[in-house]
Amino acid sequence: MIRLDRLLTRPQGYNAPRTRTINVGALISHIQRQGPVSRRDLARAIGLNPATVSKITNSLIADGVVMETGFGESATGRKPVLLTLNSSQHCIVAVNLDRTSVTCAVTDMSGEVTANVSLRAPDLHQTHVSFDMVDHCIELALAMVPPERSVLGIGVGAPGPLSMARGEIAAAGLPGWKDIPVRDRLEAKYHVPAFIDDRANTLALAEKWFGQARNEDDFIYVVVGRGIGLSIMSGCLLYRVGGDCPIQFGHTCIEVDGRSCACGRRGCLETYASLQAVVNQVHAALSRGEPSILADQPDIDPTDVAVAALQGDKLARDAFAEATRYLSEGIGNAINLFHPNLVFVNVHLPHPDVLMTPAAIEALAEHYPGTRFVLTSLDAVHSAAGSASLVLEGLYGSWA
Repeated sequence: MIRLDRLLTRPQGYNAPRTRTINVGALISHIQRQGPVSRRDLARAIGLNPATVSKITNSLIADGVVMETGFGESATGRKPVLLTLNSSQHCIVAVNLDRTSVTCAVTDMSGEVTANVSLRAPDLHQTHVSFDMVDHCIELALAMVPPERSVLGIGVGAPGPLSMARGEIAAAGLPGWKDIPVRDRLEAKYHVPAFIDDRANTLALAEKWFGQARNEDDFIYVVVGRGIGLSIMSGCLLYRVGGDCPIQFGHTCIEVDGRSCACGRRGCLETYASLQAVVNQVHAALSRGEPSILADQPDIDPTDVAVAALQGDKLARDAFAEATRYLSEGIGNAINLFHPNLVFVNVHLPHPDVLMTPAAIEALAEHYPGTRFVLTSLDAVHSAAGSASLVLEGLYGSWA
């Protein structure tokens, strides 16, 4: 059985080339949480030697990412210089893209959201319409940024599958976006580096940087929306299959010869446990004439079904009950594979416990006593802000 903390085995110490991404990410994260902090305390807290810390921090200071700010206390000898993130010189544009909306946040280097814009559309599947919307959303957010601040880069979180290396989204994630060079178009227009990753990964990063996982190095993160995603954080580093493609958790088989999936296979988890699956089941039940307060509603979305379930509607409650059962099985499969100590479940609903009920979490906790479960629903602004860490990772993830 693969252990989560062994998925990415670290070399002896933290100073080998394979762990340079971990070094920088851990250093920036520690300064964000604990700053102002001295180089000596950074080295001690992260487990790096002082020379490595000085090399990294000096480069970050030269880039305007980190700044020196005063002196710390010292019982003997010279007082140490303190470091903090430079929140005044740079900003990052973070985009969160899904099938019905675009959210663009601008963050400073400390992770604070300084501007945000959200736009909804009936359909993001036509490339020219959706790309115009992304451009417009970014421009509206940048208009709120003081002119003295420079943009370090653009990070984009989008539904998978996608290719980080090519900067493209596959058609299964957003139909109509296949082979569209998202990264290249953004770089050509805004003249800054752009990075793209699966939304499950950016949400996990948001939880790591801004949420309840700030002090957690290892966890898995399940995202339930129109589809189902999974992210694995091991040693503060995201695990990526083949180094490029996101994990296709929603397309693992949960029912042999089950329902048809858009991927071309049958019985995929997201055909039973996603919010789209819930809506599909409601439509199927209504077509059979089953009574529901949703019967006369023309356009039903997952929130409508959730509200109906909270009001006691049997059809809506049954649809969610089935999804809960299959989602619990899927999460159990992930736990059996990776044995994590911590599992986050992010449900894209105003009331996420309609799907991941307290009873379901209690049953999982009883079956897997060594695992903690956290039900979360980061708001759209901070979810987009998780994409900002893609820029930091892309720009400062390796050192000569």
